Amino acid sequence: MEEGLRRKVEETFLEFLSYVVAILEEELSEINFEEVEDFLKIVVEQPDLHEDWIEKIEQAPLPDLDKIEKIEYNDGTHLKITYSLKTKQATHFRKIKVKSNGKIEVKDFVEMEKNYNNVKLNIRFYFDLYGNLTFEIKKV
Repeated sequence: MEEGLRRKVEETFLEFLSYVVAILEEELSEINFEEVEDFLKIVVEQPDLHEDWIEKIEQAPLPDLDKIEKIEYNDGTHLKITYSLKTKQATHFRKIKVKSNGKIEVKDFVEMEKNYNNVKLNIRFYFDLYGNLTFEIKKV
């Protein structure tokens, strides 16, 4: 990917990420992590942000091809492709699955690490089928 385009894609991603991190901070402030065992899922309605997700995340070109897998199933060969955009703050992943019947599934999500009140967290977020911002948070 041309360097100028890469910078533009990264700037757009980081701008979007700043909005999501503000929402995340607000949600985390209401959680007592001493009561959380390993995993926590938070779903937030954010219809306005969902439009930005589609425009700035799902439609963004990703610069790095991470992996291509060819997997044999009973119904034929499936292909899994993973693209990413890595930054210091977070990584945007796009996983594309091409099934043997030609059906294509695309999933975009963002992963990041965060220390919150001396608790290390691995966080994945995405928008679900209903347009809800979903955080999957794992204590490390």
